[in-house]
Amino acid sequence: MPRSYWDWEDMLKNNASGFFPYTPATNLLYGLREALAMLREEGLPNVFARHARHGEATRRAVRAWTSRSSAPSRPSTPTSSPR
Repeated sequence: MPRSYWDWEDMLKNNASGFFPYTPATNLLYGLREALAMLREEGLPNVFARHARHGEATRRAVRAWTSRSSAPSRPSTPTSSPR
């Protein structure tokens, strides 16, 4: 019995000409379009500032919940990054 679930050959052949052989996730494309419109409307500097405010508010809330932390204190960044 031939396997087809992980066999991407047929899809890759069709996709080379711009054809996608399965039902496209159009709801994701509509969501992406709306998310990009929202970012443009708010402006990236405002988005970054909002994220920085929310991050600082979260850090202050956690500090208020407990005076001891098991994690070492270090400067925080506006994004998460593995260390």
